Amino acid sequence: MDERHEEFYNALSAHNMPFLCHVGAEYSFPEGIWKKELDYYKNLEKALGCSVSVIAAHCATPVFPIVDKKMVKEFYSFMKDVNSSGKARLWADTSALSLSTRLPFIPEIIDTFPSEWLVHGSDFPIPIDSWPHLPLVTHDITPEEYIRICRTKNSFDRDVRIKRAHGFSSSIIENAEKVLRLKNYQ
Repeated sequence: MDERHEEFYNALSAHNMPFLCHVGAEYSFPEGIWKKELDYYKNLEKALGCSVSVIAAHCATPVFPIVDKKMVKEFYSFMKDVNSSGKARLWADTSALSLSTRLPFIPEIIDTFPSEWLVHGSDFPIPIDSWPHLPLVTHDITPEEYIRICRTKNSFDRDVRIKRAHGFSSSIIENAEKVLRLKNYQ
């Protein structure tokens, strides 16, 4: 929100480059612990006001639901306002949703966010574990899907399998092309 960042946002907008930012609690680096107020989705207003496409990491889900504020519905309302023109300028990425503490939010995200506003994210190099996605316990994952997930060695592929097993649309992977303008480079 600092005025000093406006030149940076204008440069991103001029070059049609997206801005990736954490939204919701972040514990993977010290600033996320010490300065939680920086992870509030309303802080994206300055970048969006400069016509920057923004990717908000983690769909505003809390890492620790008992400690962190749940903002999924409020963030969706914010996205709805920003994207009301019909063109998505604010995207929510699905990185770190494979984390065991974020699993309870997956059905809500799938039911709330249009898949056209979601983009696949992996949160690499944060490890993507298979064990929390237990069959018949975790959102109707079948034993066959669980075995395929556990046998997948490549962490990017494993994360895609996990998200598909939970019911995310394949379009979340394809949306990266829209956000990153990949068609312009073919």
